[in-house]
Amino acid sequence: MTNDKGQFLLSAADLTRYLSCRHLTELDRSVAEGGRKAPKYNNPTLAFLQERGQIHEEAYVKRLSEQKLKIVDLRGRPSSETMLVLRAGPDIITQAELRDGVWMGRADILRRVNTPSQLGKWSYEVVDTKLAHETQGATVLQLCLYTDLLGNLQGLKPAKMHVVSPGESFPEESLLFTDFHAYYRLIRKNLESVLVKPPSRWTRIAESEFIVDNVKSQSVSYVILRSYDCRCPG
Repeated sequence: MTNDKGQFLLSAADLTRYLSCRHLTELDRSVAEGGRKAPKYNNPTLAFLQERGQIHEEAYVKRLSEQKLKIVDLRGRPSSETMLVLRAGPDIITQAELRDGVWMGRADILRRVNTPSQLGKWSYEVVDTKLAHETQGATVLQLCLYTDLLGNLQGLKPAKMHVVSPGESFPEESLLFTDFHAYYRLIRKNLESVLVKPPSRWTRIAESEFIVDNVKSQSVSYVILRSYDCRCPG
């Protein structure tokens, strides 16, 4: 969460932090408004995982380049350039900044599919590279946000979103956006409402589970998203 001239700019990390603890969102808001300083700490494990994640992403993109696909890298480029490249229609777009209103994010990979949209006879779907071999709830929320933002740009919500895990064959899991859309919209709406008018006190609610069959695989796998509201001091 950042503050841009009095307007909060939000990302997928804010969705997952809100799910973890609503009071954490209030603390993030206070930092963004300049009311307190963000804590500083050294986390070697996190730095190591980030490095491994970067290596995994680069290895997957290299594999795509070996397939003679046209790849455009938008690393460090503004969201205004994303739309131009989407209209140009390359096979793969890496590190594209997606933005709509106060929500933004940078997708690992956008992959062209032969589904017509406002772009032309093609559209794009989001592909995320993750180290985990099991898709986590935070990853699903991130994919939903990026898919939603991408859909607004191309005038068509992508049907699927994908996670690529490490491995010689880069195993891929595909999820249907419609399976998770309602849950994602609920969490997003709740977070936005908290930022408009924060609740006066924090209470714990019952654990909620959102279970979805991943029908693409032969064996049914379940993605469970657990939402907690913790009791924290105000």
